[in-house]
This record gives sequence, C-alpha cells and structure tokens, in this order.
Amino acid sequence: MRFELWSVYLLASLLASLTPGPAVLLSVSTGLAQGFGRALWTILGICIANILYLGGAGLGMGAILAASTDLFLAIRWAGAAYLIWLGIRALRAHGTRLEIGAAQTERSLRRLVGEGFLLQVTNPKAYVYVTAILPQFVEIDRPLLPQMLVITATSLAAELVVLGGYAALGGRARRMTLGEGFVGWANRGAGIVLILAGLMVVAVDWL
Repeated sequence: MRFELWSVYLLASLLASLTPGPAVLLSVSTGLAQGFGRALWTILGICIANILYLGGAGLGMGAILAASTDLFLAIRWAGAAYLIWLGIRALRAHGTRLEIGAAQTERSLRRLVGEGFLLQVTNPKAYVYVTAILPQFVEIDRPLLPQMLVITATSLAAELVVLGGYAALGGRARRMTLGEGFVGWANRGAGIVLILAGLMVVAVDWL
C-alpha cells in the first residue's frame, strides 16, 4: 500500500473511531466504573471483534448483511439488548467492588474482554462499513494479503488509541472523585449511559 493511500486510510480510521457509538460509550463507562487499566481489557475484546470484521469483509459478510434486512435487524437488536443488559447490571451493582483474589480477577478480566467482544460483534453496521470502505483503499494491482495486514494493523492501532483515550477520560474522572460513594454513582452513571445507548439503537429503527 502506497504511503499516500495509507495516510488517508489512517485518517478515515481515526475519524470513524472518534465518532460516538456503542464501543465509545462502553469504553468510557468501563473506565468510569472500573478504571482505565480494566477498561483496556474491554477494548481488547472490541479489537478482537474488529479483526473478525476485517476478515469477514474479505469474505463478503458485509454485502450479505446489507442484502438481508431481517438478519441485519436481528443482529442489531441483539446488540441493543446486550447494551441494555450491561446497563441494568451496572445499575444493580451499586457500590460493590470486585474481589482481589487472583482467580476472581482472572475471571473478571475474561468477562471484560467478552463484554467488549460481544458488544462489537453484535454491531452489523461495522461489517457493512468495513465492506464499503475497504475497496477504496485496496490496490488491485498489488498482492492482497500484505495490504490487508497493513489495513488491519492500522485499524487496530487507531481503535486502541481512540478508545484508550476515551477510557482514560473515564478513568481520570474516577480518580478525581474521591468520595466513598463514587463507585456507586459511577456504576449508576455507566448503567444509564449504556441503557440509553441501547434504547437509541432501537429508536433509530422505529423512526
């Protein structure tokens, strides 16, 4: 991939990542409720799903979803339901903290990765977006595999930087508030944000 083309793709990836959406909201809310370090594990799950998106785009998954309205809506509504479920769980957590034990921490980290993965993999718009964008940056007169590796690495780097920044903002807000009841308020705030995000996804389909 030529440098000029790559630089444009990098800019497009950064702008796409900066746009508020479910992944951004989950990153901020996890940083707020759990802290920046733990939010990075959620972002890792999002990035793993993005790798599947890019691979699926090469197999035409985006085109299949775009052509099947029912399948698109089913996946989209599943993602909305998952957002709302995460929000309800955060609201019910109140001021509780995770235990410090190694086994509990390990399970919790796996859960954070899983939350990010499930959220992103149930966002069918990402498949369609990737399918629409990729052809603009793939040069047909050059080998495909090296180009896809560069595109994937660029997409993941942009996502990590942007979502990491959002999570850092949430983590900073958490550190600046030292009251004992902040954990409970953070969980409530994160829960409300996630529930509203899920309801917005549903509302868009009804408008």
